[in-house]
Amino acid sequence: MPAVERLVSVVRGWVQKAEIDLKTAVLVLQAGEEGPAEAGAFHAQQCAEKYLKALLSWEGIDFPKTHDIGQLILLLPRKPQSILRRRSSGGWRRMRRLPATPVITSP
Repeated sequence: MPAVERLVSVVRGWVQKAEIDLKTAVLVLQAGEEGPAEAGAFHAQQCAEKYLKALLSWEGIDFPKTHDIGQLILLLPRKPQSILRRRSSGGWRRMRRLPATPVITSP
């Protein structure tokens, strides 16, 4: 497969995965009180991450295996100033996906 076709295939793969996460986030959030907002937020974050990875791939920029959106944004050739301000002010927060490790006590 020629390099351009491979690049298009990689970018298309990231975009397709991002679209699935976007649809999932929308469905969960449309469910209102019935839907777990935490799951909607998780899929929205995943969507943004995958779109960023698609853009970085298209630009030919290598990126580490990470879920840190801020780290991916910093790799972009042109960075929106509002995003940089948010990052430097500690605005990027990670949501705890898994519960804290429980303390097991003997009966």
